[in-house]
Amino acid sequence: MEDRRSPKALGDSHDTEAIEAAANRAVELSGSGSRFIPIATGDQTVNWVFGKPEQWDQIAKDFVLPSVHGKPADQGREFERQVGEMIMRREVGN
Repeated sequence: MEDRRSPKALGDSHDTEAIEAAANRAVELSGSGSRFIPIATGDQTVNWVFGKPEQWDQIAKDFVLPSVHGKPADQGREFERQVGEMIMRREVGN
C-alpha cells in the first residue's frame, strides 16, 4: 500500500504538518518507535527532535521545555497581523 501526503499551498509558509506527518509515517513504516517531534519556537520557524515520544515527554518535563502551541504558520500570520496594525497606527498618527 502506498501512503501519499501532499503539502498544501499556504502562501509564504510551508505545510510543515504534512511534511512532519509524511516523515513520521516513513519512520513508522520502518518499524522504529522514534518520531519527529516539534519543539515550540514562539515564531513561524519549526524545529524537531527525533526520538521516542515518551522519552521526549519526560525530557521536556524535566527541563521545563516549552510544548508546541499552535501551528507555526498561524503564529507567523499572527505576527504579520500585529506588524500590519503597528504600521497602520504609525501612518494614521503622522
